[in-house]
Amino acid sequence: MNALDLIGAAGAAALEERLQGLGSDSGTARFMLDRLTGPQVAAIVRQLVSDPSIQSRVKIAVPRALVDGQGLPETVITDERTVAWRHAECDRPALLIANTDDDQGASLHDVTLIGAKELKDGAAFWVLPASDGLGLPQEHVDAWQVALKALSSVDEWPLAQLSNYVSMTREAVEGMSLPVADALGWALPALQLPRDTGYFRSQRPKDLQQQSRWRRLYDKLIADRRPLLSKQRPNRQLIEAEELRDQFETVRDEIAAELHPTIEAFIASPAGWREETERLAELEWEQDNI
Repeated sequence: MNALDLIGAAGAAALEERLQGLGSDSGTARFMLDRLTGPQVAAIVRQLVSDPSIQSRVKIAVPRALVDGQGLPETVITDERTVAWRHAECDRPALLIANTDDDQGASLHDVTLIGAKELKDGAAFWVLPASDGLGLPQEHVDAWQVALKALSSVDEWPLAQLSNYVSMTREAVEGMSLPVADALGWALPALQLPRDTGYFRSQRPKDLQQQSRWRRLYDKLIADRRPLLSKQRPNRQLIEAEELRDQFETVRDEIAAELHPTIEAFIASPAGWREETERLAELEWEQDNI
């Protein structure tokens, strides 16, 4: 399951949760996939149309301009502007539309939004599909959800980053047989943070269910290590390349020789998240003595 598939599954789960809350006399409920990208909208719609029960409950009408070329069936695509669906007749309990235009927000104030914020607020939307088929004990699934809730509370992560983090966590559990806590450390480069598979091992079993504990650990990661990948000190003061070279020379012999080119390429590259930064982040921060 890749990151885009996860967005599709999360979006479908978010809609399903809202559908379950509808009363029999609610009239037509209108939902909008709000300011998501075309591929993200298409992934959600693709997940929905694969569920036979959706057909009788939800009318889907997403703008052609947004999802053109994404391989969706014509039955879920519209050439009408999104605002035209505000009071349109609908023969099903719910209508799902999509929009990326800020200037239509006021006209659609009576539509329930499902955007990046709503998706990121629901940890279960991500963890349940990501953990499917892994055979994890329930307490590990619960801990994964608690960790994601904590993560979402410490920063405004782009939706693509969050989905990639969850996808990489699943990859580590499935392909490397890592426990969830270790997998969350291995997947940190998805968040533009250095990989540290053992970072979350300090937690006792009861800590894994405490959001405040996860939050402190993520906070510390962001405060201490994110600036270094941006070639900054924690106070955001820039670290010059010459200083980085001097620091590297003092520890060169403590780092495996095969890792030296990755570090040297990072030092020579401009500041910012780029290929050289990503390659450095993919090294084990503690294990490799970075």
